[in-house]
Amino acid sequence: MMANAVGFGYAVKLTDLRYTGVHDEGYIDPVTGKFVFVPEMHSELVVPNLEGFKLKPYVSFRTDVEIEKRRRTYEAKVKEKGSKALADLYTLEDERWPPPKMDAETLFELSYGEQIRQAFKEGKYGAVEKKKIEES
Repeated sequence: MMANAVGFGYAVKLTDLRYTGVHDEGYIDPVTGKFVFVPEMHSELVVPNLEGFKLKPYVSFRTDVEIEKRRRTYEAKVKEKGSKALADLYTLEDERWPPPKMDAETLFELSYGEQIRQAFKEGKYGAVEKKKIEES
């Protein structure tokens, strides 16, 4: 027997309080407090009939070899440069395995990093004077 709790104007099964991602196939009637099955909410697995279908699924056996090759190359680059961050700067995205996660620093580097480094080398950016900071 399942206990019910009443809250917000409708009954809730106590087992529903532990969310599992599976939705009920109906609702609880607020008047009677009983579960009402709704056929349209019943889960259905729809599988197409592929009889006579000409195409076959294809995954190249070279895929594993290519992934392993990319992984070894990237690990060698990490050892050479000393860190993943530096290796990422010198490695094209499609040469890296596993593919990099996109974080704020990576996005900044891809978008503005080279421009800012170049501008700094050209002297467009310099040290900020203490007086200017205090005046503003």
